[in-house]
Parts: sequence; C-alpha cells; structure tokens
Amino acid sequence: MACTFFEPTCLDENPEKNGKYFVKPMVLVTETVEYDGVTYTVTAIGNSSFTNDATIKHVYLPKSVKSIGNYAFAYSKIEDIVLPENLTSVGSMAFFYASDLTNVYALGVNPPSSSSSNFLGCTPTVYVRPSALSNWEQSTDWSGMDIYETMTVDFRGENATYCSPFAIKITAKKAPKVYAVTGIDEKKECVILNDLNGVIPANTGVLIRENKQPEYDAQIAEDQSVKAEGNRMVGVLVTTKIQSGDEIHKNFVLNDNKFDNVTTATDVYAKRAYLQLPSTVPSISWKLEADKVEPGMVEIGRAHV
Repeated sequence: MACTFFEPTCLDENPEKNGKYFVKPMVLVTETVEYDGVTYTVTAIGNSSFTNDATIKHVYLPKSVKSIGNYAFAYSKIEDIVLPENLTSVGSMAFFYASDLTNVYALGVNPPSSSSSNFLGCTPTVYVRPSALSNWEQSTDWSGMDIYETMTVDFRGENATYCSPFAIKITAKKAPKVYAVTGIDEKKECVILNDLNGVIPANTGVLIRENKQPEYDAQIAEDQSVKAEGNRMVGVLVTTKIQSGDEIHKNFVLNDNKFDNVTTATDVYAKRAYLQLPSTVPSISWKLEADKVEPGMVEIGRAHV
C-alpha cells in the first residue's frame, strides 16, 4: 500500500525533543512506515511537510519516493538533499526560499518535472550520474541550474574516514586508497582491510589511506546498490556522539595510523566514520598494517569486483 510522508519521525543517538518532534539535522525518510498494523510504502513527500522547518539540514529520500509536494521544503534550513532515481515530479515552490540549500544530488537518469520557481531564493548545484548529464542539461525544467557530473570530496590527514549519502567513485589521478575494515588480527594487533577500488558505497563508513591532497574529484556511481561486504566501519552523515560501546560492541575511532578504543563520549564528525567491533575484542589500539589487505570485495548484486 502507498502513502504520503507528512511528518518527520527522526531518530538520533542524542535526540532533543521539541514539541512532538525529535530534532535532528539528518532526515532519512524510510521506504516503508507502519500504521495500525499495516505497512505502507512511502511514495511521496506531502505538501508543506517541512515548510519553515529550521531543524533539518540534510535530507535523504528513498527510491520509493516518486513526488515531492508543493512547498515541501519552502523556507526551511535544508542544506542538501538526495533525490531518488524514481522521482518524477517536484511540486510548485518545493524549495522556495530555502536559502541555505547548496547541493542537490540527483540519482535519476531522467530529470523529474520541475520549474525554476521551485528554487526561487536559493542557488543549489545539481550533481548527477555521468550517464544522465545530457538528459539533465537538455531539460527545460532544469534550465538555468548548474549541473555537474563530478563533485569535490575532501579528506583530512594521510589516513582518514569518510561516509557519503550515495555511492561515489573517486576518479582523480593519484587517488587515495579506499578500504573497508573487515576484522582484526589479534596476533599483529592490526585491522584487516578490503580494497574497494576507489568506490565509497552509500551510507557506509570507509577508511581512506595514502591521502596526499586536500580535495579529489568524484562521480556519483552508476550502480547505487554497491556494498562493502563484511565491513565493520559505521558511517555518520551528521556529527554524532558515540560511547565506548555496549554488551555487544566496542567502538574505536581513528587516530593517525591506528584505531583507539573509545573510553569517554566522543564526537564523530559529519561524513566520517568509526570502527565497531565485538565486545569480546581487547580494548587496545588497532594498527593499520599495510600487509593485512585482502583482495577487493565490493559487492554489486551477486558479483564481486
């Protein structure tokens, strides 16, 4: 059964309650919702759903959403949004004077119906897949918008962590290595890495190594279903405070060339990641050893590359 999304039900590790809503800068709309024992598929963002909402910053819409209603994000403080591949229409004045809107990440090959007035009062840049660039540039509905097939990503330090709301591929020459952390070697006290061949899967924490530049070019991946098999990195899209762990897990954060055990409440910054291991592992620092790299295992459907 289909339904329209009208009210945000945002979850966070550290939510602040504001009236009947939980305040969170990241809104991750789910594909389904349950009401009165019935599961519904979310196919639309309703009219005025986030109008004047000053609490949201980043919005991720699932592939089930096909339309965005009139004034859906008007006058809100949204900064960026991921538009799903099946989106077919953007309603009148949907982003009217959402003046902080900077980036629109569009996963669809074909642009949804829209109009320039939908973005009156804001000047976002639209990023699309390489195969979709000509369709978007030729669309009269999106004329006047800055549309690109590549974007800039930044990492911090020679070793870093990263998380993206959609799958991307680092395309720059002399690009850094991208790894999933799949386990540990207790004897060598180091982590075990899988080479992801420059691909950063959606909503997935990864480890970046051999980073020599402050910025790199990247493209939205053609296949958004790509996954990092066995990965133990946890990515966050907004700054998140983590604890040492619980009965099941222990948390570790990257510190130069090792992962340190979290002992006090620690902030993991937006678009970064932390390592989560079973609670039974020793509470030590886990080194990044160059000789503990397994063959690349990025899962795309049933295939590994």
